[in-house]
Amino acid sequence: MAFLIDSERPTTLDELTYHDSITQQLRGLARRPDLPHLLFYGPTGGGKMTRIQCLLREIFGPAVTKVKHEFRTIKDASSSRPMLDVQVLYSNYHLEVTPTEAGTRDVVVIQHLIKEMAQAPPLGGDVPFRVVVVNDAHNLSRSAQAGLRRTMEKYVGVLKIFFHADSLASLIPPLRSRCMSIRVPRPTTEVVKIELERVKAKMGVEMNPHLATIIATESRGDLRYGLMQLDAISAQNGGSHALRNANTPLARLPWKVVLEDIVKDILTEQTPKQLKVGAHSMVCRLG
Repeated sequence: MAFLIDSERPTTLDELTYHDSITQQLRGLARRPDLPHLLFYGPTGGGKMTRIQCLLREIFGPAVTKVKHEFRTIKDASSSRPMLDVQVLYSNYHLEVTPTEAGTRDVVVIQHLIKEMAQAPPLGGDVPFRVVVVNDAHNLSRSAQAGLRRTMEKYVGVLKIFFHADSLASLIPPLRSRCMSIRVPRPTTEVVKIELERVKAKMGVEMNPHLATIIATESRGDLRYGLMQLDAISAQNGGSHALRNANTPLARLPWKVVLEDIVKDILTEQTPKQLKVGAHSMVCRLG
């Protein structure tokens, strides 16, 4: 059985149920032959990657969802380790990569893959370009960002870059200025509650409204976290009964439990020694 975060993920713009103004903006962008480079930013759990994938489908059609995973070997003549393996996800129309997985050599990864995509044979048809999706762009090194601003201009006619970032703070102004920025905030607590109730109604399962409120409040706008809580409760013995019970306890993430305990200890004894003890305890307990 698939997890809710996978089975309930929208795949088209029509299936998106909140942030309507952003959806309309993406619909208009998808029709533009002069689509600019795009920078999606906002906190985790807001739906940035979902909207990127929906936009890709709006531009290229359902064939863009036929993706493959593979490791590609990239030569890095400037390093003592000349061969570099990087994981990519790709279709005939786009490529997704997280360059920061290569550490400080992210500049080599991103430059190689962009040039490779830009020099591929033309697609033909109505869309004259391909897309490279750069995950975790906020973690790109300064050298990678500096190199990108030149590459983006060189290949703009045949290649568009969609950046996925949690924040704009670490991105250099010349890079930001070459993109249309689209902020994707987290949904409100009320929206998360509505989404949780919609999912359970779709599955034909009754859910206590008070429990939905508790989960939505605990999620702090992270719909993904809320769906994971639903999965955890449903997996319990008597999951349907647990969903109808307003007093059903929520699953607690191990790292969150550890941090809460450490904070309590530090607040009890506010000394450098206790801070050191707390940090050591976190390392030992989370391993």
